Amino acid sequence: MRKRYTELNNLWCHKKLAVSVIMDHLKDNEPSSYYLSAQFKEGWVVDNYDESYTVNMSFSVYDESIDSNIELHLQVFSSKNDEIGSVTRM
Repeated sequence: MRKRYTELNNLWCHKKLAVSVIMDHLKDNEPSSYYLSAQFKEGWVVDNYDESYTVNMSFSVYDESIDSNIELHLQVFSSKNDEIGSVTRM
């Protein structure tokens, strides 16, 4: 099953751990201008048959190197036991 979220709070309420991992990644591993300017656009949760799931989030962020806003897409996979994998850029 795939579900779309347009409100960050709703996504966070559904998948707190995965959203927290993505937000920590944004803060700790992306350029500071990305974190400081990040505006949540939308998110997706894809539930798999084996009870694992994937969370995708997209943000509008400011990229200083090109003096423009870009879209940043981040994804994380979780096993059915809520073991969260590494965040990847898409």
